[in-house]
Amino acid sequence: MKCHYTGMKKDCLEHGCHLWTRVEGKDPQTGMDINKWDCADAIVPLVILNLGRQIYTLGVEVAELKKTVEQGQQIQPFPPNFFHDPALEDQSGGS
Repeated sequence: MKCHYTGMKKDCLEHGCHLWTRVEGKDPQTGMDINKWDCADAIVPLVILNLGRQIYTLGVEVAELKKTVEQGQQIQPFPPNFFHDPALEDQSGGS
């Protein structure tokens, strides 16, 4: 594999290069797990696809929130007792 950083004049140095990075996650096109080492230049399209999908999802969620607010429905951001932690209660028995 030729290196983008050297203008395709040299072979890839792999782990000796600062652009060699580990990619772990899901392929945004196939949904399959990814766990590999690759050149940062080669993974840019995957990162852009993933970012685009996240932005789209955020837009849908904002639209749903806007619809909820416009309808005047009560928004409950946290379930009841979300901040309640029994471990923080006084267990000393009153002393």
